[in-house]
Amino acid sequence: MTRVIASNGVAVQQRTVGSRRTWTAREEEVLVNALKSIISSGWKCNNGFCNGYLLLLEGYMLNAFPNSDFHAEPHVNSKIHVWKKQYPTLVSMMTKSDFG
Repeated sequence: MTRVIASNGVAVQQRTVGSRRTWTAREEEVLVNALKSIISSGWKCNNGFCNGYLLLLEGYMLNAFPNSDFHAEPHVNSKIHVWKKQYPTLVSMMTKSDFG
């Protein structure tokens, strides 16, 4: 990712070929809401999601961001994988009495 200074002095990050995708807070919010939606509509199976859920989530993301480059694999799958890795740490922090 390269950093470019725009004419108004604001630093803007541009992706270069082969770089990792940077998610915005709005994109993450849409993905969380899409996950909640597919869970409430019965896509949750025994220990995870039913087959095809990534393509369904890709559809949600493309509806919310029509001119984006979202793909089920690797973008959505990678973000969910990262969240799964971070979840135990977050739960541990939230169980502390002074965590706010």
